[in-house]
Amino acid sequence: MAAAGGEGDNGEKSGFRCLDAARYVAAAVVIVLIVAVVVNAIKVVARPDNISVLVLGSSVTTHQMTTQAGKDLVSFEFTLRAVNPSGRVRLNFYDILAYIFDNSTLASATTSTPADDCSILVNTANITLKPRAYVDNTKTVILGDDPTKIRHSFFQALNKPGGRVVGATMRVDGSLVSETGLGFSTSAPRRIVLYCRDLIVGPVDKAATATQETTCTAS
Repeated sequence: MAAAGGEGDNGEKSGFRCLDAARYVAAAVVIVLIVAVVVNAIKVVARPDNISVLVLGSSVTTHQMTTQAGKDLVSFEFTLRAVNPSGRVRLNFYDILAYIFDNSTLASATTSTPADDCSILVNTANITLKPRAYVDNTKTVILGDDPTKIRHSFFQALNKPGGRVVGATMRVDGSLVSETGLGFSTSAPRRIVLYCRDLIVGPVDKAATATQETTCTAS
């Protein structure tokens, strides 16, 4: 009887040991899963989100105009398409500046002083992009031969019938911030600089260029 009772106690203790071991294993698995989730979340937050920018029609359309007082003007119109390829965050692209260079100025060589070297400087509207969405931002500006707003040689090249500049470059600068669906920023503001090359500035048949687009790149 005593021997039988002893065997029962050992079996009970062995069962408790197995149960404790199972608990330790389960706790270890939970800890590993938590660590994996945290590490993945850190990677997601730390990973910078990118924005894609295109110039629709691969052109800046111009029109000659004359005021009643006989002053010559040229209107400029272009459309930037901003694309958010991310499926998890919203992008805010703001303080956007578009510098347009003629075909004789290397835009990439004027990074430090683009406002001094460009032919035109244009402010465009801020853009908010939902995940996997795009926004078209059309800008129109009308300028006279004012050297504080447009380079004289550039104005003269366009202020004539059929006047155009081929091989122009647009530099697009802006600040980019990523946000979660709850409105929390997942990154500090980053300055984005993109170059949209080989554009036509001048009278353009929009129907003929409707399917064309130029992707802006970092160099």
